Amino acid sequence: MIGIVLAIGFWLWLRRSVAAYELRAVGANATAARFAGINTPRVTMIAMVASGAIGGLAGAIQVLSSKNYF
Repeated sequence: MIGIVLAIGFWLWLRRSVAAYELRAVGANATAARFAGINTPRVTMIAMVASGAIGGLAGAIQVLSSKNYF
């Protein structure tokens, strides 16, 4: 249930925010995004932190459910 809500929220965020537009621009072509004035190292760091947090949440849910703590 948490994963579904998180996926829907992330999809909405990706389609409707300026930060997500920058993220997609950097993902598509970092050089063009840099020339457009987007701070590519900052956007890359945010993407890495967000993906790590989502991966950590998935790992925590898997570990807790296998030990019957969740």
